[in-house]
Amino acid sequence: MTNKINVLIIVLMFMLGADAMTTRQQKENIMPFNAGVIDATPTRRIVHFSYIDVNGQERTDSYDILSTITDAQLNLLATALGEASNASLWAVSYTNQFIVAPPSKANAVNAVDDSVRDNIVILEKNTNNDAFDVFIPAPLESLLVTGTLNPDPAQMVDLIAAIDGVWAAYFQVSYRYSERAKKNKAVKA
Repeated sequence: MTNKINVLIIVLMFMLGADAMTTRQQKENIMPFNAGVIDATPTRRIVHFSYIDVNGQERTDSYDILSTITDAQLNLLATALGEASNASLWAVSYTNQFIVAPPSKANAVNAVDDSVRDNIVILEKNTNNDAFDVFIPAPLESLLVTGTLNPDPAQMVDLIAAIDGVWAAYFQVSYRYSERAKKNKAVKA
């Protein structure tokens, strides 16, 4: 009897058309459905770098990248980040996303994220004023100007070249040392 009911439901849905299969959420337009069709062409690719420090604290930093970035470019960036950090870079992964429309900033809360970890933060920007930060957790002391907490870009040449290789349309705006990534004074590039 259950199979006959299931068949009847499917036939009714087919006869009523696609509107019968629309979910309540889609009908009421509670939240826009922005996910795209999953296929061989992602609309967004994100690389993740996972670290662990000497105290056992872990963190993962994630960055948007172009889908055309090669494995060789990612390997170069991973090597440069690993060599610039006292933490152990123990995993690198990436995620493919399929999106029809960009995420809505209106749904986000504008708040400062606190961090208990030390960072060099490199602000990257393009000509459209799109910007993001590249983090170097537990930075080597040699990357700082002696006797200060100011990053020394001259000591980060290989890292900056690797960053430029992945995000060629972006340029460095500033470098800063921070335990709170959004608060400390920046050194202009």
